[in-house]
Amino acid sequence: MRCREAGITLIELMVAIVVFGAIASVATLAIRPGHGSPAGNDAIGECQRHAIEGRVEILLPTNSGQVRCLPDGRVLGLGADQLVGHARRGR
Repeated sequence: MRCREAGITLIELMVAIVVFGAIASVATLAIRPGHGSPAGNDAIGECQRHAIEGRVEILLPTNSGQVRCLPDGRVLGLGADQLVGHARRGR
């Protein structure tokens, strides 16, 4: 009779790491810092709200060019993040 040594296999270890990674990803998304509206984002956010509510496309002139607010909620143009409508931070 052969006695099996106590321990874990590589597959078990890899599965545990993947599960913990998925949990950490979900937890990180759930506890993101609030999306405060820094100066300059108010006009873009208001443009986005009006475009969604009125189901129309709105062009907003800015210092760095035009921002286009679409009725599906996207914001296109210089200085605006496409999905959330906030001004991009300098890179």
